[in-house]
Amino acid sequence: AVVSTQSTGAGEDEALAMVMERTKVGGSRVLANDPVSAYIASAEYFSPAVVFSRVMCLVQAEEYVCSLIRGLVVSIGGLTESLVKASSSAFVDFLEENEDQHRKLCDSLIKVMRKDAKNDRVIVPMLKTVELALTSIMLEEELGNYFISEFVKLLKIELTKCGNVPKLLAAVSPLSNCLQFSENKCA
Repeated sequence: AVVSTQSTGAGEDEALAMVMERTKVGGSRVLANDPVSAYIASAEYFSPAVVFSRVMCLVQAEEYVCSLIRGLVVSIGGLTESLVKASSSAFVDFLEENEDQHRKLCDSLIKVMRKDAKNDRVIVPMLKTVELALTSIMLEEELGNYFISEFVKLLKIELTKCGNVPKLLAAVSPLSNCLQFSENKCA
């Protein structure tokens, strides 16, 4: 089926309905038992808090995880205050409620960091996102050591010969949070 790219509301509703129909997460529809068009037509979708809390379930779908994480990272990094609050809250809530997804999220953060190396529009917000993750949840020792070692390696490359002061300052806090993992205390 061809997805319409019209900018009228109807074409976008149909396209999103098709995506939602085909996307299954954990055996159930992403927006279970509710007509997609009713969600789109409602004013709820004008609220970042509603959107982020509903979209976070897509982290469980392999097709969307890296794109979702990239968008989430940029949102947490700070476009507007309401967007930062909503995205940060949805991210932390998801981490707290889905401990089984920590490995996937850590892997996705590392993939995004690799793919967007030297792209300050993604890397600086990534530093804020990593700080948020490290201060909000407790990663198990093995996963924490793996994530932190990869993060520190990539960050060393990122900050080599960097003269961008805001980027350097943004790196201080997540790096100091890395010290809680035994393998990296002397790194």
